[in-house]
Amino acid sequence: PSTAAPPAVGGVTGGNGIVAYGAPPMGGASPPAPPAPYRGGAAGRDPNGKLWVGNLPVNVTDEMMETVFNTYGRVVEVNILPSKSKSGQRCAFVIYGTAQEADACLAAMASGYEMQPGTGELKVERPSGSKGGGYGGYGGAQKGGSKGYYGRPY
Repeated sequence: PSTAAPPAVGGVTGGNGIVAYGAPPMGGASPPAPPAPYRGGAAGRDPNGKLWVGNLPVNVTDEMMETVFNTYGRVVEVNILPSKSKSGQRCAFVIYGTAQEADACLAAMASGYEMQPGTGELKVERPSGSKGGGYGGYGGAQKGGSKGYYGRPY
């Protein structure tokens, strides 16, 4: 006889017996598993639901982001960007299902929110429509093309 856990409905049972989501049927049809956080594609997204979040702790995870930002609405995607700063601080995009949910988050975060003590307040804003302009004004349309840090082209 096998001691392995029964397969999960709509989920995956690992070798350790932990079910990724869902539950084994118990005497009939079980309710559908809750949907996993959305991870890509354009369906179900309001283009104005996207927020940029900066000053994140070095050890931030998708789960930490979802826990904090689901407080203000339905997060459909979290995209943590690789750290390029010497301090190791990170940034991410959080995408809500609607612009109203993003607005609620912006309003709540305006008073300040620190994810971990001592890491500083998060910076939350709507991303700009253009790629240039950040990093102290470097970039953007310049004669001779866009120049990077120390005047070297990208």
